[in-house]
Amino acid sequence: ITENTKPPIVANKAAFEAPSDRFAWYCASPINKYEPVILDASGSLAPATASTLTASTKFMGICQYGTELAGEMVTVVKGAFPVVADGAITAGQLVEVTDNTTVVNDFTYHTVKAASGDLSTATVIGVALTDATAKGDLVTVIIK
Repeated sequence: ITENTKPPIVANKAAFEAPSDRFAWYCASPINKYEPVILDASGSLAPATASTLTASTKFMGICQYGTELAGEMVTVVKGAFPVVADGAITAGQLVEVTDNTTVVNDFTYHTVKAASGDLSTATVIGVALTDATAKGDLVTVIIK
């Protein structure tokens, strides 16, 4: 293959799961798969939002196996994993949590958006590897 015959590089449009680390712990409230997660002040896992993810809370990763009940165990992963977009996000953009939610297939998800800060911003959780075109789309993020 010569330089002139190489196919163009196109961002993958499909979200995918590629966890590198995984752990399980108890949740303070229901958490769905694909939701960013923090360790709250009581030592329980909770959804990460713009209001809860601060410099004094610990971003833990993204929920892989959630629960509909508080007090149960959920599984959280690091690596590359999908989250639910609040709107269009382009591959390569930094991604941050919001205080917004959206309903997809009868489940309510906390959403993410293209970040306005940099990687040191508390609400930034990583970099988009795939695109999202609309609210409710999955976008795979490489977790910081």
